[in-house]
Amino acid sequence: MRYQVTERLTGRTRWIDPVTRIAEWRLGELVYPVAVDVTVTESIVAGVDDGRAVDASASQFWYPNYDNIDFVDNDEPAWRFQTVDVPQAATIDSATLTLSVTWAAATAAIGTIFGEDVDDAASWADASANGPSRMTRTAASAAFGPYATTGLKTVTVTSLVQEIVDRAGWVSGNDMRLGVNLETPAVGGYTFFEDF
Repeated sequence: MRYQVTERLTGRTRWIDPVTRIAEWRLGELVYPVAVDVTVTESIVAGVDDGRAVDASASQFWYPNYDNIDFVDNDEPAWRFQTVDVPQAATIDSATLTLSVTWAAATAAIGTIFGEDVDDAASWADASANGPSRMTRTAASAAFGPYATTGLKTVTVTSLVQEIVDRAGWVSGNDMRLGVNLETPAVGGYTFFEDF
């Protein structure tokens, strides 16, 4: 036997099992698909998926698995996240990129982080036409740096991720790339990241 309860604030009705005290929403009140508090954590899973593009202003070459981002040479850090388990057009409430800065100079550079505006990001490869300055960038962006102190640094990339998963061709499990375009190089400035 069940009994019916109507919430005063919302007006919603549900059935309560008097023995187990388990509540069931009436089927007419549910909207499918239902996803509640979904959290997806993505990490770099391969050495070639993080690194830096060297000399963004000239012929750019990709150095995988590097944590030394040399702003003197206009190096630009970038990352690729594989099999991102987010459905197409899902609402992204919060997305962050977290890095550990293990060493930073007194002078620091400022850049802008973009996503790659493609359905499924390819792996980074050693090529002159590669790196953040060469990828098709999202309209959305976020400030990156300056990081003149060590410790965990978090960049909010919600709008970038939202733009990518809103693409008509995005499918859950696709790959996603983020990269930094350097805008204000620091003379003699180095920053060491740990991310892989």
